[in-house]
Amino acid sequence: MYKKLLESADIEWMAILPLIIFVTFFVVVIIRVVRSKQSFIDKMANLPLEDDDSVPASSLESDN
Repeated sequence: MYKKLLESADIEWMAILPLIIFVTFFVVVIIRVVRSKQSFIDKMANLPLEDDDSVPASSLESDN
């Protein structure tokens, strides 16, 4: 019963739309990675290795 119902329904777009969304997202990510500056990539790569001492202590304290 469900097979005949699904065959008669026009649901091809339910398979095509997610594919288009995925491909578009993937292409946008690839373009952003290729066009990003090397200095930005190096900065982000070294971010976990930096000490937290570079942040001024006054910015960490809240004025209550």
